[in-house]
Amino acid sequence: MQYQLGCRVNLKLLRAILIRSILVALAFWGNAQDSRTYSAIKANLRGEPPPRRHHKSAVSITPSAKTPSKPNITVNGFFSFDKAKRGRVIEATIVLDIPAGFHVNANRPLNRYSIPTVVKIEAPRGLGVGSVTYPRAKVLRLKAVNNEQLAVYDGRAVMRINLRVSSDFAEGTTTLKVHIKFQSCSDDTCFPPESRELVMPIEVVAGNARVKRVNREVFGGR
Repeated sequence: MQYQLGCRVNLKLLRAILIRSILVALAFWGNAQDSRTYSAIKANLRGEPPPRRHHKSAVSITPSAKTPSKPNITVNGFFSFDKAKRGRVIEATIVLDIPAGFHVNANRPLNRYSIPTVVKIEAPRGLGVGSVTYPRAKVLRLKAVNNEQLAVYDGRAVMRINLRVSSDFAEGTTTLKVHIKFQSCSDDTCFPPESRELVMPIEVVAGNARVKRVNREVFGGR
């Protein structure tokens, strides 16, 4: 009985010495610098459950505000009559419809770094093209140009051109080609400039032929 009791005491003593020796050795072992690894080994040797690891919660990142999309600006061309008479003048218009919250730079935008709206006309010989009349601009101060003054068009912008058909112009369908360049902006963002091209066919008839006024919503009732 005493022998068995002595053996149990000696085994406990040996176990304690072994645990202490291993822990001292781990103190000099490179991986023992990780306190979690050290604690886990220590608990295992003592027959204890390993320490519970605490996981860091995920960090919620709020996405930055989206860059506004370029506006869908429509460009259309209209004539004031359904046909063009030889030896007479017919008016054409180029219309930009600009969504709310956006604008395009005017033909004379005031700011030297802003790209102006420009309309250029290609016409066949015998079809005289007058100067383009641009609409009156609105002057604003916008973040997009460091709060400097900027002349802009918004809503609907109508550019007008008078075309004179020569008296010897060949009857039949002819074509007007229109090139327009503009830059659109919101209050705080400007987008790359755009170039559009329109092809506007018109039938040329004799000077005494009957023609009808059209597109009154653009040209008015005159």
